[in-house]
Amino acid sequence: MECNLNIDGENFSYDIEGEFFWGADEVIFEKNIDTIENTKWHSAGYSVISLFDKHEFKELKNSLISSLRKIIFNATQRDCLTLDISKYHEFVDDKEHFDVISDTRFLDFSSFFVDTDLLCEKVSSVLKKNVLTRNKELPNDIVILRISRPNSLDINPPHGDAYQKIWQRTINLWIPIIGCEQKSTLPLIPGSHFWNEKTVLRTDYKGATIDGKLYHVPGIASTKQGLNFMRPNPKIGDALIFSPYLIHGSALNQLADTTRISLEIRLPFI
Repeated sequence: MECNLNIDGENFSYDIEGEFFWGADEVIFEKNIDTIENTKWHSAGYSVISLFDKHEFKELKNSLISSLRKIIFNATQRDCLTLDISKYHEFVDDKEHFDVISDTRFLDFSSFFVDTDLLCEKVSSVLKKNVLTRNKELPNDIVILRISRPNSLDINPPHGDAYQKIWQRTINLWIPIIGCEQKSTLPLIPGSHFWNEKTVLRTDYKGATIDGKLYHVPGIASTKQGLNFMRPNPKIGDALIFSPYLIHGSALNQLADTTRISLEIRLPFI
């Protein structure tokens, strides 16, 4: 099935395969605990917040690059200690990239340097609700390092995380690391957390395939409201914070010669 979407006024399309169905007559955001009820951006479902000072971000970035280089070496068995990570796409082939992302999708907080207590304190202050790093619904922490090569389909399909119960009591953080600009950052659809599921055509969990790759998230192919995305474009040191019910994804990297690296964290509520 062809997925047609618009990002910041520009039209895109790609094929997405799977068993698609229209959802039930319900608004799942309204049926569950409202994790963003105390925010000024409740109706939009997202905001951009300041999360790291220069020193904190430098430590975060350097530690992530160190972890990523180890993963790249394991996948390629080639020296990458001096690799400019923004040129990652010139260093790995498609098979090696698949091996790399098989590991970067399942990092944890020990994989990089961040003050988790301070992180939770800052996010809790924004939400006026307490969050923590440990999700009791999971056997271990999961933090994702996203790698998107230029002009590729290194993307998730449009989706909402809250279709999976384990993410319904969480808040999403999308953190730019390398190559994150207006033409490469994460798109989302403001207000889509209020949409009725009967207007959304999607697959089930682990039901969507793009370019031969099977995705864990339920993939959305179309909605009766259209798929009109915008990119908030947080700057370095900031984070995009948003409801897990908000439709996001299709983070196409339109940069000509730069790999985009970003960090995804989902913090559960106490």
